[in-house]
This record gives sequence, structure tokens and C-alpha cells, in this order.
Amino acid sequence: LEFAYNSLAPREQKLISQLSAFRSPLTWDALAAIFTTEGTEKEKNLTTKNTKDTKKNKNKISSAPSAVRFDFANEEELARAVMDLSERGLYQRDEKANTYDLHPVIRRYCYDRLSDKTATHARFVMYFEKIETPRKISSLADLQPTIELYHHTVRAGRYTEAEVLFFDRLHNPLYYQLGAYQNIIELLRALFPQGNESLPPLDTDDKKAFTLNSLANSYSLSGQPRRAVPVFEQAYLLAEKMGNKKNLAIGLVNVADDQLKIGELAAAERNQRRSIEICREIKEEFYEADGHREFGRVLAYRGEFAEAEKELNVAFEIFGKQNVVQSQSVVSAYRALRALLMGNASAALDAAHKAREFAEEWERTTHRNERDFIRAEWLIGAALVAGSRGEAFAQAHSKSKTPGSIPITLPDNYTLANASPLQRAEHHLQEALARDRAINLVESEAEILLELARLRKSQAMTMDDGRKTENGSVVGQPSAVALMQESFNFANEALEIAERCEYRLQQAEIQNFLAEWHWQMADSRWQIAESGKQKAESRDELLAQARAHAERARECARCDGPPHYYKVAYERAEKLLKQIDAGTR
Repeated sequence: LEFAYNSLAPREQKLISQLSAFRSPLTWDALAAIFTTEGTEKEKNLTTKNTKDTKKNKNKISSAPSAVRFDFANEEELARAVMDLSERGLYQRDEKANTYDLHPVIRRYCYDRLSDKTATHARFVMYFEKIETPRKISSLADLQPTIELYHHTVRAGRYTEAEVLFFDRLHNPLYYQLGAYQNIIELLRALFPQGNESLPPLDTDDKKAFTLNSLANSYSLSGQPRRAVPVFEQAYLLAEKMGNKKNLAIGLVNVADDQLKIGELAAAERNQRRSIEICREIKEEFYEADGHREFGRVLAYRGEFAEAEKELNVAFEIFGKQNVVQSQSVVSAYRALRALLMGNASAALDAAHKAREFAEEWERTTHRNERDFIRAEWLIGAALVAGSRGEAFAQAHSKSKTPGSIPITLPDNYTLANASPLQRAEHHLQEALARDRAINLVESEAEILLELARLRKSQAMTMDDGRKTENGSVVGQPSAVALMQESFNFANEALEIAERCEYRLQQAEIQNFLAEWHWQMADSRWQIAESGKQKAESRDELLAQARAHAERARECARCDGPPHYYKVAYERAEKLLKQIDAGTR
């Protein structure tokens, strides 16, 4: 690479170093407009016109004249230079997209040799600021010119202007429409030239706090809670320094949410209690309700069900008085979660349906919040799976005359009205998973996959023996063994996500499920090897794996140790270990 670069003529060395300053591929029209005298003359005329418009728009980025010069009089000269770089393998053309770009290694090498970086980026700002952001955003490609403008504004050292640009034109489509949390992280981290440990060099503390919260939220939603926590802490400490008690209270609840995910229950409870106290002091009733709601969820995980109910009731009453239907949906979802942890599937189902009704009302009256629909669909499915084994539950919640298993391929006359609980669970869980993946909501994906694993296991366990063929399968449907294998696959996929994201409470649930799965597979009736398949594992091997999963579940559920632990999962792991040791089910 060094030899190839040094063998270039000085003008081409300068060109490729300037090209390395771009973040994304360029079209030929953009290259010609930026790098030729003809193009820059046209641009100068447009810039003169836009200068008048800039005075009318305070949020328009101010473009100072740049001393950077480009050495090509016209497109023919530039084309020869670009062709030479391409033939040397230094500058690549994507013929399908009709764009030009550098390999990342070449980009870094050439950028290191760009002598006037700040002035070069300032010059590129002048080109990209003339390109308007489309009103309708359907993909990341629609935002690329604006992202490029942001990139050059940051690299020009104009951090405050870049922050204004980001929140005016990029944040909402990236966050709410595209779920592009990793892109947000990449863009916002550029505002921290000294690293995430230092505050961004912005002109007001409010902008610093807003940037910190946005970065932390994106870490959280992209499945990086351990990275979110210290950034949220920076944000609420800044709010405390500013004397902004409202933002301090909000920040404490925000950080507690991610502390809960990684099993730091004591810290989460401490921050939620403090937030509630501050809100009472400053008479911020809405954010006090937020604190009660989130504290109620922590108490439910701790097994303090009566106290959890009190906290959730306080929150629900305040949100109802203020007619904040979206928040009532979240409280209803937490009530469903509490009921599931208590083993009350009917109450969980009623609360989950209520959560969805509130989400629909909020969509009709205000706007759609996709996370509320995902949460409600998941909990409806979870409640149906949890209750499917109970006869009274099945009679109360199903009009179907078909007991037990459900077909994976649903019959022609299938409707939710005549479906069994497991059929309805399939519908709701698949809906939740599709919606979740459409917006990259990592924090919910593993929970949904775990419920699909439980669903498949329930289907396998309830297959009607009278409808089996000689090889153990239902005519036209998967066998019980195949369903158990699919259950295992779903659980493993969920575990991979939970471990990657360090979701400690989710890890405890999944590990308990896998312990139960291996323990049940150790039963000889599941050891029927299907034709052409490898011989099943021995009973001792399966029990050993069951023990390993149960021990890991207990470790994850312990969190900070009693009373700040995931009580239901911890006690389930303890019970499983005793049963495994006894060799009985």
C-alpha cells in the first residue's frame, strides 16, 4: 500500500487523500461537482443564493469559505485520475450502484496522509448542506447525504452545529422509524473526541445532557445495557450539577432500567426510590408515576408481589388521571408479568389484553408506539402457553374442540375465535417476533423466542397418542421429538442473544428452561430415535447437562443476593437441582 501510494503523481495522492475523508460512497455527479473547477463554480453560485436563505434559518449550518483547492479543471481530467486510481486497485467502483468508494484499510492509510483535514471537511460541508433531507424516509439510503453532512461537520470540529443537525434532521427517523440504534451510536460517539468518559464539547449543558441520554438509550435498545449504564450515570450527574431535579429524576429511572437488565437489582431499587422522592419534592406527578411503575416491576422480580401491586396501582391511577394511555399500557403489561411470575395465567392474560387495548387507543388518539404492541403480543402468547396445561383455563379461554397439540400448518377454517390456547399463542408470539425484528428491538427478542420454545415443548407434551403413526408422529404433522428439537433450537437462539447482551434475568429464565428440557428428554419415552437420525444421548449425559443449566440459572438469578434477586427463577433452579439429584420428575 505504501509503494502504491508513493508511486502516484502528487495530484493523485492529494485526490485519494481527499476522497478518504468521505464516510460513504460517492456518485460520479458528486465527484464532478466537488472536485472540478466547473463543478465548484456552479456550487459557488448556489452557495451565494443559499447564504441569503441561511439568514432566515437559524438551524442552517454556517459554511465558511474554504482554502482547500481542487486540481481538476473539468470532468475529463478528473475521469483520467479516477480511472488511474481504479486500475491500481486503490479506488473501487460499484457498477450495480454506480458509486465509487475506498476499501476501509486504504481509507485509513490515505486519511492519515491528508494534511489539511479540518479545512477539507469544511469544504465538503459546503456541498452536502445544499442537499435537503427527504420528507418521507423509507430507508437509511434516504438519509445518507445528511449523514455525510453531519460527518464532515463533526470532522471540521464544529461539534455544536453537528449536534443541532443531528437532532433536527437525523434523530427521529433513525430512532423512531428505522430502529437504527447502532447507527445512532456510531454518529453520536463522534461528538465525544476525548472518549465516552468525557463530556461532549457542546456549547450548553442541556445539549450535553440530551446527547448523553440519546446515546445511552441507543445502547440500551441495541442490547448493550452495560454500556448504557455509565452513560446514563453521566447524564443524571450532569443534571444534578445543573440543579435540574426533574432531569435528575428521569435519569435515575432510565439507569435503573438497564441495571435491572444486568441483574443489579439493589442499585436499580435505590435509584428508583430516590427518583420517586425527588418527584414528590418538586411535585412532578407524571415522573413520580414512572418511578412507581418501574419500581413495581423490580419488586415483582424480587417476589414481593403484594408491594409490586401497590406500586403498579399508584402508577396506574396517576396515569389514568392524566389520561396518559400509553403509560397505562405499560403498567398493564407489568401487571401481566407479575401475574405470570405468580403462576396466575388467567390474570396475566386479562392484563396483557388490556395492555394491547391501551396501545390501540394510544395509536388512534396520538401515535403508534410499536414497543407497546410487541410487549402486549408477547405477554398474551406467554399467558396462553402458561395456562394451556390447566383444564379450567383451557375451557375458559378456548372454543376449540381439539384438545392438546396444535398443527404447525393451521387448518383452512382456522380463526382466533375457534382456536385452542396453543393455536392462539402461536399467532400472538409469531406476531410479536415479526414486529420485534422489524424495528431491531433486541431487548425483547430473547423473551419472545423463549416463549416459542415453551410453546413447542407444550405442543410436544400434549400430542394425542391416539393420532400417532407407527414412527411416533401425527399424520401430516411433526412428531413430538421434532417439536422438542425445535423447542431446543428456539431456546438456544434466545440464550445466544441474552448472553451476548448480558441480560441476566433473561439468562436465568432460559437456563431454567434448558435444564427442564434436558431433564425431560432424559425420560426414556423421548428417546425414540427417528429413522436415519443419530442415536439419542444417554440418560446420564442428559441429566448432567440439566444440572449444568440449573446451576447456571441459579447463579444468574442470584443477582446481588437475597433479597435483591430474581426470586422465582432462583427457587425454580433450586427445585430443579433437587429433582435432578433425586433422579425423578
